Amino acid sequence: MPLNFVKFTFLLFSSLVLAFWFCPKESTHQVENPISIRESTVDLQLRVGEQLFVFGKASGGLEKIKIGMKLLDFHQLSSQDFEEKDTKLQWKRNRNGSILIQKIIDGKINSFWTVFPSGILQFENLSPISSGPALNFKVLEEILFSCSWVEENQTEFTRAFEASQQKEFSKLSIGNFEALQLKFEDLNVRVTPFELKVSALLSPNSDQTKYENISFGFHQAELYPSAESPNPSSSTSKSKATSQNLKLKFEFYQ
Repeated sequence: MPLNFVKFTFLLFSSLVLAFWFCPKESTHQVENPISIRESTVDLQLRVGEQLFVFGKASGGLEKIKIGMKLLDFHQLSSQDFEEKDTKLQWKRNRNGSILIQKIIDGKINSFWTVFPSGILQFENLSPISSGPALNFKVLEEILFSCSWVEENQTEFTRAFEASQQKEFSKLSIGNFEALQLKFEDLNVRVTPFELKVSALLSPNSDQTKYENISFGFHQAELYPSAESPNPSSSTSKSKATSQNLKLKFEFYQ
């Protein structure tokens, strides 16, 4: 066998071995969008792919969600106990690529949002409560067309809100839900609690022409006994529970 052919074969084999070891390995992780941040004096804007989340610095909470050209004013309200206190917002980037947004009241962390590269948001309050709403939203210039939910006994409910069919809206209490979906004109919101003791309350505006406020907390049936409940027997138990943190997952989609 010619010596040059042997050398050529050896060099070719060596090159293939080196290429195998040094070529980049295919990642086994799911491809997720990196989170870009834009900060101003009034708000903090986080973009994840086509989704844009706006957090207000004065309120220290979520205020707007935009997906493509669709916008939802989903304005987080401060508790009345904290309205007169010093509130600010601070953020940091976690090792897993998520962004942690903390609400600071009088120098202490009150609650925080985590924005994940998947576009999922997670809320948790750090002030344990035994009853009452811990998270409140006001929907600005948006109409809630319907809501559907699954309770802890796997019972499914759906409520459609049509101005032509319903002249006045009353409070709607939803107890112990496993998942809740809110359908607005442009965007949908899916809320999933980490504990099945969470309840939701939908409250109308002053004219009772649409639902304007949405709150989440514990023991909704006790706090709002006059609120309409589609299934009273499955409402939250009236036995007093120990204080706990509210922890919810939010998904926004068209």
